[in-house]
Amino acid sequence: MHKVIDELRYHKGRFPRKALERLVARKDEAIPLLLRTLDEVLQDPEIATEDEDYMLHLYSLYLLAQFREKKAFPKILELISLPPDDVDFMLGDTLTESLQNILYSTYDGDLNLLQGVIENPFVDVFVRGSVLDVLGQLYLDGEITKEYLVAYLRKLIDRRSSEQEMEETFTGLVQDIVIECQLVEMLEDIRNLHDEGRVDQIIFGDFDEFLESYQGDHGQRVRYIEDVIEEMHWWASFQDTEGMSAEESFANQSVHRLKKIQRNSPCPCGSGKKYKRCCGA
Repeated sequence: MHKVIDELRYHKGRFPRKALERLVARKDEAIPLLLRTLDEVLQDPEIATEDEDYMLHLYSLYLLAQFREKKAFPKILELISLPPDDVDFMLGDTLTESLQNILYSTYDGDLNLLQGVIENPFVDVFVRGSVLDVLGQLYLDGEITKEYLVAYLRKLIDRRSSEQEMEETFTGLVQDIVIECQLVEMLEDIRNLHDEGRVDQIIFGDFDEFLESYQGDHGQRVRYIEDVIEEMHWWASFQDTEGMSAEESFANQSVHRLKKIQRNSPCPCGSGKKYKRCCGA
């Protein structure tokens, strides 16, 4: 089993389907090793931040989510509470595309842990948004009441951040929960946020666009991780470049490099904007 784990430690260009299948087939043996991987990164984050080819922590997150391993939940919350630049580098697109699903799949019932991350201004704002998505899903699941959720969201709105950019982004993420959970009681709250200029309209649009989204169709934002292979095999960094033209191979490598760009870094397209506000949006 340790040999299989070592096969997943670094990115080797090809998707490690067989190694993942072995771990899934031997779930009970794999779980302690995967949990230990998270502990190792927590003890020494440079394992995952100093080598862009290190990937064992990502495989561990997805596998533990598929296994519904609740012991992973506090470890994952601790991991995503590390300095934002480190979290950005370690998770890449997983931060905005799958983190909420990983958290939901491992949630251990401790609401206080969720809220601790949501309210922590030193945590990456998009991480906080992913955790907030989980809270919204718990409401949709009937785990928390509407009264509780509305009161909590209003509490978050009342907390002003000293960093305007972070506040405008976070309040925009709050309004997404209002849309997803159809909280009609909070429409006036969102209008006030827009009137006060507290929502980043570049990312989230104006109040009219918010209303259009509120009244439109809503796809499922948060779901369980069911199959790690289906979740990961299509990633650009795993595409087989054999037989590709030089142009196609270059484009594929460029996508892999973009995944390593931190969201607060200047966008490589030369626009002068931050990556998260430009190509990363």
